[in-house]
Amino acid sequence: MINTSRLLVIVDGSSAGQRAVEYVAVLIGRRKGFRICLAHLLPPLPAELLEFGGVENPTEETREQAQLHAEQKRYRRAEKRKDRGMLAIAWVRLFGRVQRANLGTN
Repeated sequence: MINTSRLLVIVDGSSAGQRAVEYVAVLIGRRKGFRICLAHLLPPLPAELLEFGGVENPTEETREQAQLHAEQKRYRRAEKRKDRGMLAIAWVRLFGRVQRANLGTN
């Protein structure tokens, strides 16, 4: 039975995060027996996307709520696109190539 060590590396786009990826790349390289998981957490929603003041008219309230949810969704989608770029760069540094299936975001 092969003993596999697991390592979680958080990628956030900062210089410290980039140094962490470089450190892991140098320390572990492409040696066998290691399983590396790259992760990036989405930042919290900006305050203006958390909620709106509300309105008295129920129809307007529904429309405003739907608009807020659409804006939240656009924000998260844009952040996930940034994540894929950061994760792809880190993946290439660690493994020398990108494997599309491994760059999913949830």
